[in-house]
Amino acid sequence: LGGVTLGVMGDRLRMSRLQAVFRFLATWCTACATCYALVFYLSEVACLITEETEIVAYVLVDCAFVGAASLVISSAGPDLQVGLLPAQEAELSLYPGPHSHGFYPNPDFYDD
Repeated sequence: LGGVTLGVMGDRLRMSRLQAVFRFLATWCTACATCYALVFYLSEVACLITEETEIVAYVLVDCAFVGAASLVISSAGPDLQVGLLPAQEAELSLYPGPHSHGFYPNPDFYDD
């Protein structure tokens, strides 16, 4: 799961400011998924913890998962939304016409 999550990042995020955020979130999601499996194993297979402890453990993992993910996403700030990703800039350069941000086609460019 971790390898797939980190592998799907691909070239779209390379060399961008979102790369570190994405890598942390991918690693965090993998760690939380492992904790879910560990709690299930300890409660249902190994019978080491009771049902009440299992519920509390799931609540803690849920809070850690949602809390850390939302904190990282909100801390990334608006500065990460400025501009295009390098892969988007490369794709945008395939289209003719001047653009500075986003796809703003120039109608005068296409006049024949």
